[in-house]
Amino acid sequence: MVRARGEMLLVSGVIRNAFIISALLASAVVAEEPAAVPSARRPPAVNVKPAAAKADPEPASPPLPEGVSELRLDELLKPEIGDRGLEFSEKTLSLKGRRVRVAGWMVEAIHQNRRMFVLSPVQLRFHECEYGLADDLPAAVLHVVVPGRPSERVPYQPGRLLLTGTLELGPREEMDGRVTWARLRLDAAPTAAPAPATASR
Repeated sequence: MVRARGEMLLVSGVIRNAFIISALLASAVVAEEPAAVPSARRPPAVNVKPAAAKADPEPASPPLPEGVSELRLDELLKPEIGDRGLEFSEKTLSLKGRRVRVAGWMVEAIHQNRRMFVLSPVQLRFHECEYGLADDLPAAVLHVVVPGRPSERVPYQPGRLLLTGTLELGPREEMDGRVTWARLRLDAAPTAAPAPATASR
């Protein structure tokens, strides 16, 4: 009886010591863990917007002659494409058959049509022999009819042109097989538009 009681006390002592040892080991592991390093504070994000590019000054045009309306090439067509494709704007339709003034660049062509050239909102050059009618002209262009002898070709003129003439709308097949939809029949030969004014030093 006494022996059995002693064995029970011995077992309970061993169990108690085991709990103490495991607790000490656990506390040692926690103590050995490195302290959390505080994260470095990041500077606040700064939203830096790039400086807007300065657009070239729009050349100053002379006053409109009496009875002449201003028509820009970017006003020629409606900005959206509808069910019927590209359509003339309301302003363009209202100026049909009337005298208008348009500014743009003469498209440089290898074989310039006689008494006709293309007026574009940007400077372009195309080769008809290689591309034919499969050119990459913008949609908003005018085919300009120049008065003069039919046998004479219109020489290429670089630079921005300011043209005045009668606006013609509607399909018409030209001598080269191209179908034009908007034409400007000039009052006179084309002349260069005035250059933008520069500030005096």
